[in-house]
Amino acid sequence: MLKHLFSELKRRKVFQVAVLYGITAWLLVQVVVAIDGPLALPEWFDTAVIVLLLIGFPIALILAWAFDLTPDGVIRTAAETTSPPPRRNSFALLLGITIMSLSAGYLIWGIDDGPIDRGDMGMTTAAAAMEIDVSQPVPGFSGRAAIAVLPFVNMSNDPEQEYFSDGITEDIITGLQAYAQFPVIARTSTFTYKGKNEDLRKVATQLGAGYILEGSVQKRGNIVRINAQLIDARGLHLWADKFDRSLDDIFAVQDEITQQIVAQIAPEMMASEVAKSARVRTADLEAWDYYLRAVADTTVFLGFSDLNGGIVTMERNERARKNAEKAIELDPKFAAAFTLLSHIDGEYLRTLRGEVTEEFAVDALHRALGYASRARNINPFDATACSCHAALLLIAGEVDAAIDIQQLTLDSNPASAMAHSMMAKLLHTVGKDDEALAEIILAKRLSPRDMTLTRDLLFEAEIYAGMGKLEKATRTAYGAILLAPGNYDASILRMITLFALGRTDEARQTLRDMDAIAPNFAIESMWITPLPDILIPALDNALAIDHSGLDWHEAVSLMMEYLSQDKT
Repeated sequence: MLKHLFSELKRRKVFQVAVLYGITAWLLVQVVVAIDGPLALPEWFDTAVIVLLLIGFPIALILAWAFDLTPDGVIRTAAETTSPPPRRNSFALLLGITIMSLSAGYLIWGIDDGPIDRGDMGMTTAAAAMEIDVSQPVPGFSGRAAIAVLPFVNMSNDPEQEYFSDGITEDIITGLQAYAQFPVIARTSTFTYKGKNEDLRKVATQLGAGYILEGSVQKRGNIVRINAQLIDARGLHLWADKFDRSLDDIFAVQDEITQQIVAQIAPEMMASEVAKSARVRTADLEAWDYYLRAVADTTVFLGFSDLNGGIVTMERNERARKNAEKAIELDPKFAAAFTLLSHIDGEYLRTLRGEVTEEFAVDALHRALGYASRARNINPFDATACSCHAALLLIAGEVDAAIDIQQLTLDSNPASAMAHSMMAKLLHTVGKDDEALAEIILAKRLSPRDMTLTRDLLFEAEIYAGMGKLEKATRTAYGAILLAPGNYDASILRMITLFALGRTDEARQTLRDMDAIAPNFAIESMWITPLPDILIPALDNALAIDHSGLDWHEAVSLMMEYLSQDKT
């Protein structure tokens, strides 16, 4: 019986197909590995290819058993005869590999500019699609290589201590940015690697960084152990150390780590630069702990999730407020806590606008402006405090004051991706689109895998619309939506550009997509941006009425009303 089965497998060339399939599959995997970096393919792509190859293997064997490829075409394999067909079972291998290739091609190029697929686009794919070139040094830093600080791993047995290790990581990043002599990749990019065991050389390539700092934190009672190591982009170890200190010395340890890193990558830095890097922060450990807890419950600046990708609800936002207020009670001069309170209230004007009344939103804006002003009085050049204040002033209509503040921020914090991004928004608002585009390109280079990349793509799309490049604006806004379906500003902008281009059906589809995920959508939460010159004529043409003189909200509301009329 077994001898006969073995004979049939040989006759039907199943073994031959298995060997050829294995060789071809191995070659495909090598090709995928080779092109993964240069094409910035999604992280899941390697796994998907291997899974497809494994699925295709039994299919190829079944086809090899059942069919032959002959001069007369594909036929079922006949029963055993003395003269087997001259050519057989190349069909099985060919079909299996063809299916695999088509599937792989769909995975790479299947993202188009049609009705939105809510699947995971992948941060790497978004970066590649939006032309973020990380192969060149960051402009403005004399060719110095960038450094990326990966999230320090929480080695404590208590998962509740995650906020503590995140806080140490953020503090080290802030400390490095304060030197202003070399580029530092933003935390909103490096935190996308949290919990992942990536090859550090690959991480360096993806971020365009010359150096990677990684480490771990273990907190036991009043003792903190921090392990840290610095490597270069080739994977060579440059420095490593272990610190066992009392919790009371935590700030000193963080400063020591920062200074050790600077000594490795910029040993020629003058003592005056070290002095200028000194930061204004609390000396009260309990206040700092409350602050870190509050940070863990808030959205990242102008983002749509917390630092770990979680959605921030009203309940979490209020819990963050209480912790930030406790931090200020303990240290009334805690600038970062005032900035955080400003940001918390600012979210009622943005992500949570649809859940509060107009009166509540107005009060929140006044409170937020007050907190931002107090933060800047204590720490005038902090990038987060200044950018938060500038964003609120923009909402309040004080654009010139916002630009002045943001310029001071950039002078002191040239490595802050967030500050460059906010400046791009402000410059676009006053019609300086060429300068705005340069700022947003620099922001994306400083944070190429930013979890708030959707924000930068929104600002970039607005700039393209202001330049009259509506097709490019539409595509860029689409990328922003794919990364964050809750980015309603991007949906509105895409609607505007599609409508202005006469692509009304696609504009309606964008409105349907937004309606499906935005039950509490409020147009008042939208960033007001200069309308593309072509929108008003498009409204005139669609409704046969003169609409000159409409403000932003009126024009956009009228467009949405028109698009909603034929919804199905």
